[in-house]
Amino acid sequence: MGTRGATSLWHGGLFGTNTARLLRHSPLPVLAIHPGNTYQPYQKVLLPVDIFDEQTPHWVQQALAFLRPWNPSQITLLVVNTPYVFYDTPSIEKFLQQLKSQVPLEGVLLRVYNDISVEEGLRQAMESEKADLLVMGTHARKGLAQFLFGSITENVAQYLAYPLLAFPLQSK
Repeated sequence: MGTRGATSLWHGGLFGTNTARLLRHSPLPVLAIHPGNTYQPYQKVLLPVDIFDEQTPHWVQQALAFLRPWNPSQITLLVVNTPYVFYDTPSIEKFLQQLKSQVPLEGVLLRVYNDISVEEGLRQAMESEKADLLVMGTHARKGLAQFLFGSITENVAQYLAYPLLAFPLQSK
């Protein structure tokens, strides 16, 4: 899906964009492409994960199964630490060990970035890793939950000009 992102308070900022609505409602993965992104086979893929989300192993496994036929040269699993949601090293190591026991991660790089916000950490990681595709899970929150908790995936789709492949997380 092509996206311009949120270009003003009235277009996207206040009411959301068509891409944001599709991310919330689609049962299938959504690929959002900004103007100026040229299509190329995606070679360097970044997968940010939330280490305390119980759905992470399932969607990472789905994402890897989806990506592997594309034969990317590099897949990087990323944890972004922020001052508001900070994971200490033992917690990250424990999470990664548990994830490795549930999901085959052969050939997948593991990185931790520290930044002021998740979105800024993702931007920094995309640039420094020279990634050409960002793959994220989305909770597809609606109504009050969307208002209270927001959506990092929607923020990324609206404000960061990188190709984004969003996987819907299963609601329990």
